[in-house]
Amino acid sequence: MKIMTVANAKTVKGGITSVVNSLIEGITAAHPGCTMARHASYIDSVHPLLRIIYSLWAMLLLLFKLPFYKIYHLHSAADGSFYRKALYTFLLRLFGKKVIFHIHGSSFQEFHDRSRFNAWLIRRTLNRSNGIIVLSEQMKGLVLTYCGNEKIWILPNPIQVPAAWNAAGEGEDRPVQLLFMGEIGPRKGIYDLVEALSRLDQSARQRTLLHVCGNHEIEKLKRLIEEKQLTDTCIVHGWIDGETKAAMLKNADVYILPSYQEGLPVSILEAMAYELPIISTNVGGIPEVVLNNENGFVITPGDVEALGRAVTRLTEDAELRRRFGQKSRSLVAPHDLGLVVGNLHQIYKSVASG
Repeated sequence: MKIMTVANAKTVKGGITSVVNSLIEGITAAHPGCTMARHASYIDSVHPLLRIIYSLWAMLLLLFKLPFYKIYHLHSAADGSFYRKALYTFLLRLFGKKVIFHIHGSSFQEFHDRSRFNAWLIRRTLNRSNGIIVLSEQMKGLVLTYCGNEKIWILPNPIQVPAAWNAAGEGEDRPVQLLFMGEIGPRKGIYDLVEALSRLDQSARQRTLLHVCGNHEIEKLKRLIEEKQLTDTCIVHGWIDGETKAAMLKNADVYILPSYQEGLPVSILEAMAYELPIISTNVGGIPEVVLNNENGFVITPGDVEALGRAVTRLTEDAELRRRFGQKSRSLVAPHDLGLVVGNLHQIYKSVASG
């Protein structure tokens, strides 16, 4: 089979790019009979006007690749990403190509409900597709209300589940290490987390150290930390990946992502693979992997008081952290890259056979 993946360029930072990279590498390694190629539909390293020009140029370039690939795997979020992939879908189906539409968007429901045009475009685009991939049961239920195409597969986001490692030990003088990884801004709830920490009493703050890893509103976050007098409690590292990310996960004791909108965050799955208890919210597919009072705490987005209580529970109870962490590791097993790639290969075979 010859498959063309249409997605962001490899240089675009974020969870979707990480997932796409893993799937391409995994399929190529495990299934030599699959010829995989990547068509970069978007870049973010240039001026916004140049991004539009690049996206249109990339769409024209695809015309020259049409004779060589049978299946086109489109990776889409909401907003501009969906508009681009809708155009790709129309173009590819016009030339008789098979299209798999892979929905990643954390704000897909909001995008659908924003206008009648969006709802119409989503319905037309998904109905044109030969199959749809979603991240969770929650998203599958939504998509079934958006279109008449019932050929929907749930494909969990993949991660590399690490082998055994020497986790950082907990000593009397070592604060409990909290970890946040993601876009720094309101959507991921980082400002709620800073507010929750500011409401802890002095002794609780002294027992806690938050590591913030991400991009975008870094300076705004640093100013807030100073205003809340939390410079001894919070460290902002900026964007991390590779070995630095692995080191952060190994060193952490608790992972926190109090998001307002999500699909199924790769960062939560990675933290679970490193046996971390999770504090997150009841949005998207998160409640399907973070089970309240089993491997972490699930709260309502924006509930700063509940967030503070969850932080306090886990920072005060080492045994609870250990038990929740072990449960995280067992729950994340279905997201192992090898299993996910095997399921994706079956999807490709199904679409190829018609």
